[in-house]
Amino acid sequence: MLFRKWQVVVVGMALTVFLGGCTEGDIPRIVARHDEGITPYGLQNVSVVAKEEKLEIAETPELPAVELEADILGIFEIPEDAEATGGRMAATSQLVAGKDYEITARVLLSTEAEKILGQELDLLLTCPTVVEKGKKATFAVGVLANGSMLLEKEFAVTATAHDVAVEYLPETYAAERNGAVMLFRTGDVIWNENVEKREQTLDFLTSIDHNLGVYEYTLSCQVRTEMLEEQQAEAAEQAANPIYLQLVGVSQQYADDRDKTSALMALSDCLRGGYFKPELIVCEGTVYLVADVILPDWAREYAEKNGLLVSWYNYDVTGCGLGVSLPAFPDNLGHAEASFENLTLGAPITNPFEGYEGALTPYPVTPLSVWYENVEAVFAMENLAMIEMPTDMVSEPRRGRSCATQLLGGEMIKALPETGHFYIVLGTDLTYNAAEGEG
Repeated sequence: MLFRKWQVVVVGMALTVFLGGCTEGDIPRIVARHDEGITPYGLQNVSVVAKEEKLEIAETPELPAVELEADILGIFEIPEDAEATGGRMAATSQLVAGKDYEITARVLLSTEAEKILGQELDLLLTCPTVVEKGKKATFAVGVLANGSMLLEKEFAVTATAHDVAVEYLPETYAAERNGAVMLFRTGDVIWNENVEKREQTLDFLTSIDHNLGVYEYTLSCQVRTEMLEEQQAEAAEQAANPIYLQLVGVSQQYADDRDKTSALMALSDCLRGGYFKPELIVCEGTVYLVADVILPDWAREYAEKNGLLVSWYNYDVTGCGLGVSLPAFPDNLGHAEASFENLTLGAPITNPFEGYEGALTPYPVTPLSVWYENVEAVFAMENLAMIEMPTDMVSEPRRGRSCATQLLGGEMIKALPETGHFYIVLGTDLTYNAAEGEG
């Protein structure tokens, strides 16, 4: 199939050169390689260049009537522990540097089989090679029959933090037809890159050779995103001035009302010099964690536009923690966290209750409260928010924990003092359960 296709290209180019062709300035550069054993070429590392000529055709050949549907089902971030968990995150339209993504598309072809038997179909997945910050780029799925485009649908994406390069990962394609895995023959999948248009295309070649009335194809491939070289200086500046987060203590409050007053008492406790000692957690009740956070100017500017994520962590071993993140930002630059992992709830707690062990409720039970210090007063804490946290926890097996996340809106970030300095107070419950073998 592939040999016949390249024969047509060669003959077309020869005819075009004979007839005069187009000017040198109009010729786009095209890179084409079989998927087997290839490596995606960078924008400045193109080893094979072919000229694409235009051949004028007096009449467009009439194609059989074909009814089509084609859509990008989603672009999914592939988590680092995907192999262990078999899971993937929800679809996204915001690409982040340093991550892998899977593009999944669906093509539905419904027709009378005898009208398309023997036709060569090209099922295309087209990806940009560069997505610029703040600008729209498009992924697309398309269908060609005998070299003529029948349908193409686009899916828009953006990059909110940095310009990113997008590279196709060889041998990551997959295709199913009518729910059964289709194994493509060698040479039936081709990767192409158009350097001038800054796009790359994965071409699935197939033909209709079964007497069926409906064909449903599910196509997928994986890409990797990396920061462009010209963005490295900006990233280095951000890394040199990171987001600051430190846990300043744990406080147990006996008040039943889990409101602003209890949170403020916990904050006051933890800001007292030398206050925190694990043995002060002596009975059932609410346990508050208090974190000190500073957003540098670059992070605050971003958060004012896109918000700030606050996360509560619950570990498989006894312990909990807090974190803050800039949404759609590389984790190594836009994330900070701290935890009391392996928090010792030892003798001072269990001694008064022989045969029982202390356990933390695995989700936050208090509202998330945000505070900042009014520097014009001796000690006056101003409250910016009391927000209910979700209790549905998302598992992170690779890190041995689960987490619940809440987004603070940009307007709240703008209300912070110019220093970007604030406190987070969030709590869970401590209960006592019978130790294993007791009861």
